[in-house]
Amino acid sequence: MAACSNAIKYAKAYEDFNFNGVYPNFEDNSQKFYLTENYWQSKVKGYLSQDKHKKRDTTNNVQDSDFDYFKQLFKVSNCGICGRKFTFDNKPTLERIDNSIGHSKDNVLPCCLKWITGGLSNVMHRVNRSGIDFIKRLY
Repeated sequence: MAACSNAIKYAKAYEDFNFNGVYPNFEDNSQKFYLTENYWQSKVKGYLSQDKHKKRDTTNNVQDSDFDYFKQLFKVSNCGICGRKFTFDNKPTLERIDNSIGHSKDNVLPCCLKWITGGLSNVMHRVNRSGIDFIKRLY
């Protein structure tokens, strides 16, 4: 029953949402994001691990050697979903365009980390309920 009401809530919230629409950005005064080699190396390891776990082809995956390309890409581009600039409060990640293949240069789109972690509804739910609910873990 709770899953149904949650689905209805999000369906109502997004019924007039246009994915291709242009929505105004708010001013984000946090420090501009710059890609470091350590951060990039950890992202590359994570992408490789995800793709191997899902048994996707990893021969063309992004590499540590692509650091300069993605450093420039994150510097000049905006999120592919919401259009916001990348900052340290709004870190970038790579979204796969075709989910059946791995994280290759021609199959990724830079976007905000928050849109990828659990999907849009999970982010909204986490923001709305943060600090309100206490869930006990049963072992």
